[in-house]
Amino acid sequence: MSANVIELYQKKLNNLQNLPTLPVIATEIMRIMRNDDYSVSQIQQVIEKDPPLAMKVLKVANSAYYGMKKPVKSLRHALVLIGMRQLSNIAISFSVLKKFDNQSSDMAWEKFWEHCVAVGFVTELLVEDYGIITQENPYTVGLLHDVGKLILNILEPEKYSIIYQQVKKEKRSFFEIENDQLNITHCDVGKMLAEKWKMSTILTDIVENHHRVEQAQDENKLILAVLEVADHVCNLSGLSFGTDFDIDNLPEPSSWAVLQKSVSDLNKKSYQDFLNEIEGQVNSISEMVEIIQI
Repeated sequence: MSANVIELYQKKLNNLQNLPTLPVIATEIMRIMRNDDYSVSQIQQVIEKDPPLAMKVLKVANSAYYGMKKPVKSLRHALVLIGMRQLSNIAISFSVLKKFDNQSSDMAWEKFWEHCVAVGFVTELLVEDYGIITQENPYTVGLLHDVGKLILNILEPEKYSIIYQQVKKEKRSFFEIENDQLNITHCDVGKMLAEKWKMSTILTDIVENHHRVEQAQDENKLILAVLEVADHVCNLSGLSFGTDFDIDNLPEPSSWAVLQKSVSDLNKKSYQDFLNEIEGQVNSISEMVEIIQI
């Protein structure tokens, strides 16, 4: 990829009249959640600023998924019963999905968001289950890692529609075909957007290098390994975008070896054993993704 191509797409992005912005609600929640001592009141006050969002959150809290015997009528009640982190993630999802709900209809963008939401939840699941330390909200890492695809579609709608069809037909990754057709990838454009949105340096590095882990900052390589495994788990579960993966022949992710070396509970475990252990939790996440899509 040449400097001229980077400069060209940076200019296109800067000149874009309708460039989506990262929703204020999502930004505020992400900022609050970076602190270990955030409170119910802080999250509640942010969600209450957006009444439609608050209604969505309450709808989720009252869904059959949570099985509450009595109606959940207040945000505070929902936050206490379901948990601040879970509802914060749901709120971030709704606010971001709403911002990008006008994408072209010839591509299955609902599947894109289904995949991103699922990767967010699985990334957080792995971080919590295995005590992995990260300075960035793992859910946000998963939700926003592929945001460059949305921007490439806005910048190059006709070309990106062809890329999408090529991905489906050839069963190759967007990353490979974008590079072939545009000489730039969603990772590169995602970095430009992350900088424009003033995302944290950690999240910007993750968005830029989630397909090039070796180029990432050393301190971010472990969370990138978690992200790659989470992405793989979601593809195995049918929560994918663009490609119908051949599950029986989907190779083990290279980042699994990184996790095995870094997490003592995994260093003697086969990948299949790991998948068997988290199957129930992933099925539960699939149900949650369906609810958020409502």
